[in-house]
Formats: sequence, C-alpha cells, structure tokens
Amino acid sequence: MNERKMKTGFSARMIVGIVFSMMGAIFFGAGVFLLFMAPADIKLLFFLIFGGLGLVFLVIGVICLYLEGKKRSAQRKLFENGNYIEADFFDIDWDTTINVNGRHPYFARFRYQDPYGDVHIFKSRNMFINPDTLMTDRKVKVYVNGTDYKYYYVDIDEILPNVYEH
Repeated sequence: MNERKMKTGFSARMIVGIVFSMMGAIFFGAGVFLLFMAPADIKLLFFLIFGGLGLVFLVIGVICLYLEGKKRSAQRKLFENGNYIEADFFDIDWDTTINVNGRHPYFARFRYQDPYGDVHIFKSRNMFINPDTLMTDRKVKVYVNGTDYKYYYVDIDEILPNVYEH
C-alpha cells in the first residue's frame, strides 16, 4: 500500500530562518573566536560587534524556523487526522509578493459553503506551474479541525498529476 505524504516545499519564512540562523552562528562564532584571539584592548569591542550581531541574527532565524515548524506540524496533524471537507475550485491567481527568477508562483482558491450558509475560501500552497489545465478534478479535500476553518491544509496534490519540468 502506497501511503501518500504531505507536500510542503520551502516557504519564504523557512529560507529566511535557515539563512539568518547560519549567518548568526557564523558571526557569533567569529565573535567568540575574536574574544580569545584579538588583542586585549579591542577583544571586548570585537566580541560585542560580531557576537552581538550574530546573536541577533541567530535569534531571528531560530524564531522563523520555530514558527514554520509549528505551522507545518499543525498542518501535518490535520492531514494525518483525516477530517476533511470537499471544496469546489474557485480561482487561480499569482502570488505577486514572491518573485523567483522573474516568475510569480500560482495558487488556487477553493470555496466551501458550510451548513449555515457561510462561504469559506481556502488557498492552496504556491506552485510554479499553472494547475488549472492539470487538475483531474474540480473538488479538493481541505483538511480542517472540526468546524474551525482557521487552520487548514488544502490537499491540491491529490488532484494534480506528478509533473516533471525538464
């Protein structure tokens, strides 16, 4: 039996967290190194500059990674729990806040009308292919926690084929 896995990819917050954590660790390490190796009259100044800057970068990076990990963990729990609603395809748009090599990623919107008549719009993850022509179905599973639609995971990969760009 082939068990499906949740696809997430890299988010901007994860990339910022990785870069800031690495730079922070390098600068903090340089500050500690200079604390022991620099001349006595300037060692504290070097430590405060390099170590302090490194510590700030490291804290920002760790916070970004923590928040991204918390978000992914919540989505994974929703996905593994298996409680979902079926939402209908609504729209495809570009995420103009992200630009990679001059291209903006696509995302799909899906709508669901609950038993009380309220309409909920859910956004899929970002993709660098237009999913409109590739979708095998116009309904998608949206994993939610009961009737709380604030936290969700749109399983768009279930209705998309595997795409390999060469």
